Amino acid sequence: MTKAKTHYEVLGVKTNATYNEIKSAYYKLTLKYHPDKNKSKSAKEMFHKISEAYDILSKYDTRKQYDRTILIKQDLEYKTKHEYNYKMKSEHVSQYTDKLHTAGKSMKQVFDFDMWLEHHYSNIARKTFEQKRRSNRDQRHVHSTNTDHR
Repeated sequence: MTKAKTHYEVLGVKTNATYNEIKSAYYKLTLKYHPDKNKSKSAKEMFHKISEAYDILSKYDTRKQYDRTILIKQDLEYKTKHEYNYKMKSEHVSQYTDKLHTAGKSMKQVFDFDMWLEHHYSNIARKTFEQKRRSNRDQRHVHSTNTDHR
């Protein structure tokens, strides 16, 4: 059984490929596998995969979501293979992996990284602003008490 290819593998690009690299790979592959130029059934299937991969990877939002999905899947596979199997009795392993597989299918987004960043850095900015304000207020207070005693 062959391992399913990622959209990056279908287009023959790295996961950190730029938009222009993705677009270039897409155009080269469509010339090779387009149904008007290549009449084989496998070419038609490959053209469909190429088009689907480009549709996902060419748009920032869909690519970001796709990358998250890959990370979640890799994490679940790793945990299934390396962390949990040795702890479980053999009769429970298949039930447990089925539950993980089902959870992975229904999981759209485990963690909203964008929301976390916004919350985290807005808290830092707020705290920095408050510290500067307190520092300025304290300096004014010290300055005013020093001038009162002269």
